Amino acid sequence: MGGLLWVCNFQSPIGTHFAAYDGNGNVVGLVSATTGTETACYEFGPFGEPIRVTGSAAALNPFRFSTKRTDNTTDVVLYEYRVYNPSTGRWPLHDPIGEHGGLNLYGMLGNNPVNLIDAFGLWTSWPNGGKHDTLTRNSLNTALAALTPPLSSKCKKKITETLVAANVSQDRDSAADDLSRHFNRTGFATETAQEVQQRRTEARNAYEQYLQNEEVSFNYIPECWERLKALRRLSHSWQDYYDHGVHTSQGFVDPITGSPSSFTDFWPSSYPGGHKDNWTEPISVSSRRFRQAEAYVARRFRRMLKDWLASCRCICER
Repeated sequence: MGGLLWVCNFQSPIGTHFAAYDGNGNVVGLVSATTGTETACYEFGPFGEPIRVTGSAAALNPFRFSTKRTDNTTDVVLYEYRVYNPSTGRWPLHDPIGEHGGLNLYGMLGNNPVNLIDAFGLWTSWPNGGKHDTLTRNSLNTALAALTPPLSSKCKKKITETLVAANVSQDRDSAADDLSRHFNRTGFATETAQEVQQRRTEARNAYEQYLQNEEVSFNYIPECWERLKALRRLSHSWQDYYDHGVHTSQGFVDPITGSPSSFTDFWPSSYPGGHKDNWTEPISVSSRRFRQAEAYVARRFRRMLKDWLASCRCICER
């Protein structure tokens, strides 16, 4: 068992309980708040299938795998947009984001839940990149195809490997907690309208400053591959504008307007930003936003890679 947390007001006919969870956020046990004894134990397979459900309070607690509600009658797990069947390792309903979530519209994380996560039901994140990986590759292929003279396969491979690896790394370690990189803000369960707007403004200013700093790095760092690393970090932040943005008054709006270069009425959301999420700003899946991000990043790649190649083509082609 990992640590202890409160399951919000979880009370059963046999009293109140604490919940213990593992490092992946799955509830793996219950402890009586009165006696301190274990009252439930849960074990799961790689696809969330229940291996062990024991204890006097085990069936009374619906929040188990992925801290989502489990239906005891059907054994399905109730996520926000779809139900999930851990026994078959698949979703009975197709992916709302369509084929941008992969060709298998019913598969769970590409049949690789051990190494992939989709924490917010949006674009699959680290450790293997998921949708940020796909977005970057798609945008880069579009940009490279438009460059003249064409690059060698060797140079294309070097650029692709460098850009994709660092884009994905933005969702890891300390970079993941830097909300200015992800068009996110810190939010709280209770906020006044004035506090919301103040935090939105501060977060958007921080995001804009972050983009400016990375563009300065790209333009003025002398070492070619370090310049390219700045571009890969930028690409992740550009993509997150389309992933995380919320409208001033309407919350989630699809498709998004503006761009990382011109925000219009869109602001950083507090979902999924940081450890104090404001769940009143939910984000939905969106294939249109995915396509918008892909097109914007492709345009920026084409222009910035042209500048990069003007001084770094020889190094790339070696």
